[in-house]
Amino acid sequence: MDSPSFRIKIGFFLLFILHILLAQQTFVNPIMEGSDPWVIKKDSVYYGLSDNWGESLVVWKSDKLTDRGIRRTVWHTPTNPDAWNLTDIWAPELHYINGKWYIFYTAGRGAEPHPVTGQLIWHTQRVGVLECVLQDPQTTAWVDRGMLYTGDDIEHWNGNWDSNIWAIDATPLEMGDKLYLIWSGWDSTANMENNGFTQQNLYIAEMKNPYTVKTNRVKIAEPIYDWEQSYISPQKLDEGPQVLKHLNKVYLIFSTPDYWTIEYKMGQMEIEMGKDPMNPANWYKKPIPVFTGTDDVYSVGHGSFTTSPDGTENWLMYRSKQTPQGGWYRDVRLQKFTWNGDGSPNFGVPQKAGTIMALPSGEKGNRTGVEFTYNFDVDNTIDGYDNWQFFGWNGNLEIKDRQLLLGFGDFQLWNGDKAVVRGYNWSDFTMETDIRPDTFARKGGVIFRVQNPGFGLTLFSGYFAAIDQNTHEVFLNKIKNGTETEMARTSLDGEAKEWYHLKVQTDGSSIGVYIDGKQYIYIYDTDFKQGSVGIRTLDSGVRFDNFLIVSKYVSIRSGEVLPGNFYLKQNYPNPFNDSTWIDYYLPRSGMTRVRVYTSDGRLVKEYGPDNENAGWHRLFFEGSHLASGIYVYTLKYDQQIHAAKMLLVK
Repeated sequence: MDSPSFRIKIGFFLLFILHILLAQQTFVNPIMEGSDPWVIKKDSVYYGLSDNWGESLVVWKSDKLTDRGIRRTVWHTPTNPDAWNLTDIWAPELHYINGKWYIFYTAGRGAEPHPVTGQLIWHTQRVGVLECVLQDPQTTAWVDRGMLYTGDDIEHWNGNWDSNIWAIDATPLEMGDKLYLIWSGWDSTANMENNGFTQQNLYIAEMKNPYTVKTNRVKIAEPIYDWEQSYISPQKLDEGPQVLKHLNKVYLIFSTPDYWTIEYKMGQMEIEMGKDPMNPANWYKKPIPVFTGTDDVYSVGHGSFTTSPDGTENWLMYRSKQTPQGGWYRDVRLQKFTWNGDGSPNFGVPQKAGTIMALPSGEKGNRTGVEFTYNFDVDNTIDGYDNWQFFGWNGNLEIKDRQLLLGFGDFQLWNGDKAVVRGYNWSDFTMETDIRPDTFARKGGVIFRVQNPGFGLTLFSGYFAAIDQNTHEVFLNKIKNGTETEMARTSLDGEAKEWYHLKVQTDGSSIGVYIDGKQYIYIYDTDFKQGSVGIRTLDSGVRFDNFLIVSKYVSIRSGEVLPGNFYLKQNYPNPFNDSTWIDYYLPRSGMTRVRVYTSDGRLVKEYGPDNENAGWHRLFFEGSHLASGIYVYTLKYDQQIHAAKMLLVK
């Protein structure tokens, strides 16, 4: 059997295999912006936890360690002005204890000025616990279990924050058949004597349950070594304790001295299993730090521990500073670690930003993309973000006004904020989007054939096609080995506009860039042949709409779909009168949900959630009761969403 159609199918199959082999199997640090990162793995799924501007808690979910995944806001601080936990959420942690999810977090009533110097003092910080009443930690089914006692006189505590003692960075320790709480705290209740630079020690107390402390605290560590004392700041502290168990010992990895200086590093304490952790004499502090910064990686600390997807490797997720100067510009990094001969952890030397490293063992690389389309016509602040892996400052990516906004947050954009379509690579394709650079320097565009994206201005390899609104030009840059080079630039015809239609087409080594249907740049380059696709800004707030990527290699209009991808077809007929059909393809069985919205975001019909088999599926949509107009329908499957428009005409 050697017909032309058979040869075409064989060629298509070989091309698909080649794309799989070319799938990215590496990553670079930093993987994201943030501080005090937390990650926990349960049932092969990674859950992360972070705060949003100190006012709410966000749980992340992913099947990858290098991608934080999809986000859900699960809890907000109370609005009662008398509450102890009004603001300033710090260092939250997510734990699974006795069959339930718990969040341990720090919060307070806000900073207050020192009565003499006027310096802001965070002296009301205390520790609280939330309990999830469901098994899914991404739901909002969290119950506030209140404040934990972290002082010296539990029998006379009245339950209020002002009769408790300052505490942060709490983490639970399960040892034997008992539960303990370890945290960083002050000796006393006040912090006004030394401009807020009271010494911080590590304390432990036994717990009755995950939200009730049953004993007074015991001090198990204080900063006694030179490397625990800052030479830049008057601060002396041990903080960020994290539990790491191996063989017959419990290791307590903490951070010191001052978190905003370049001196921040990790220390280690240990205790043998079976010994009483409430006895300070049973703890041994290593006299030297176990993880320190370098000339290229600044201020490493406050990490958490997990394993690779297949469980064969141990990984540290930690935070560092972006610059050697003091301040709070921090990022999050990953590093594999091993064990020394005595069973203690060996964290090695932190790798420089941009160093290419192998993915954690068992982590899958990106799949080959077929088509991705999203028009943002539904202002969906939940599912809409699921499609994008973001490398930028918190708050600088949002879906608002039925558009995707990049760079409109509160932080400066010197990191070249970017986002790529999550989980997919493309080789040869057509990509189109409407774009409006409209703040600051007004430079923004699309990135493609992106490899090893990270948090940083030039922390990726690939191409950047963009509009320079200041000069009324379009340009194409290449980013390689940390250097960005301009490949072409040309002036645009006509007058400057608010919105432009930007299109990029790639075919082998050729790259074409079009604005409003006219080709302005055509160039050959062989450095990058495949990678992810997304958006990027340089010193601008940029708006995007009607984002579309279509692979060259398959005829999805004829129903042929590349294995491993799902596809939502255009409804038929369209426009339609009263009723129409919606077809979609699933590469394997899974949960689906199809929704139909009005153009202003009102839900009018929902199908599912349903557990459906692999293959093509068809839905009948009845719209006789609806008014004429544009409607948006979305398909959610495998943590991805596709969307399309349809027109009802009566």
